[in-house]
Amino acid sequence: MFVNNVVLGEALLSAFKQLFIHPLRTLLTISGIAIGIAALIAMMGIGEGTRQKVIDDMERIGGTGVISVELRGGAMNDQDRDNIQKDKLTREDMTLLSQASSLIMSISPVIHVPGMVFFADLRFEGQVYGTNQFYGEIRDWQVERGRFLTRVDLDYASNICVIGSEVRHNLFADQDPIGKKIHFRNDEFTVVGLMVERNFEAGRWLNKLILLPVDTVEKRITGQTNYTQILVKADKMASVSIVRDQIEKAIQSRHVNPDSIVIHSQVEVINSLERASMLMRFSFGSITLIVLVVGGIGIMNLMLVSVTERTREVGIHKAVGAKNIDIFLLFLFEAMSLSLLGGILGIVSGIQGGRFLSFAIATYLDNQVACIISNKAIMLAVFFSVFIGVVFGLYPAMKAANIDPSKALSYE
Repeated sequence: MFVNNVVLGEALLSAFKQLFIHPLRTLLTISGIAIGIAALIAMMGIGEGTRQKVIDDMERIGGTGVISVELRGGAMNDQDRDNIQKDKLTREDMTLLSQASSLIMSISPVIHVPGMVFFADLRFEGQVYGTNQFYGEIRDWQVERGRFLTRVDLDYASNICVIGSEVRHNLFADQDPIGKKIHFRNDEFTVVGLMVERNFEAGRWLNKLILLPVDTVEKRITGQTNYTQILVKADKMASVSIVRDQIEKAIQSRHVNPDSIVIHSQVEVINSLERASMLMRFSFGSITLIVLVVGGIGIMNLMLVSVTERTREVGIHKAVGAKNIDIFLLFLFEAMSLSLLGGILGIVSGIQGGRFLSFAIATYLDNQVACIISNKAIMLAVFFSVFIGVVFGLYPAMKAANIDPSKALSYE
């Protein structure tokens, strides 16, 4: 049956008026919907903020374009361990990988050398890395004072180093470290650069680094040309998968046991994060759905009570010409209005609750996580609000529409 806009407008206006006849009852009824929507908005906001923080931290330690090539470690059987000990990452691998793809922006070897560094009577157990002039670029790590490693330093195997802020703090306190000599493995290294302090969680480990020219480490410390890992940076995130495949083919072409080489990329970490985030959203969504169903049952209960209370009113409407569809829409819109009002209250509460959670995390966990409320989350909340109102308002609306007017007029 065709329903004109005037009838729809009158039904909607009447529905909203009916809500405010019993304000306390209305507020208690919509509280279930409001709580469910608020929980959905707040958790989605914090979840998105956490996801964005992890991605931002990754970007700030070299970006999502970094690919790491290293020997496999961890649990393995004796035969696999023997194969790995026979396999190595060398200069030939560096050359091979640098030529593997035109999408590679920069490449850097890393030799990790454990040990203490000393200055005067102070010592610090940092992370000594032998690397090249591109390491800072790959890690997106800038020099605060002095300079970084250069090609000349590598060519001449110079006894120089670049240090992180934590090394400076432990060995030099407030002194300017530039030009000072630190001792490592019975040799002296002149500090030529101090790197910018990394004050975010995923990048703080860089503050402990002491960077030496890779040739210096090979000739003066280890006596070998084996790398712990090789870092490759693609020109952009979209190229990472292509570059990774090309690197894998290059490794397979040179190594007898290519399974001993592990290739990691930040994109894989982000994909894992996305899956975890999706699982978390699903979990929160399931809990929210249960709360919304409980809220919907509350709305249905109120509407059934309202139908009983207004039976005589329905009879009068029908007596003056109202059709079943008019009565149906009147009660359906009232249920939808209840649910939508609860949804709006939930959205506002959820935004404020998310901001409070963000503040609490920053205050008590010393971790800055923003509450990011997307338009998608708000639209989803509105959709669920209207959907719950329609589903749980159908039966009361149908019951009201089917009331016999002759019996309704005599109802007390």
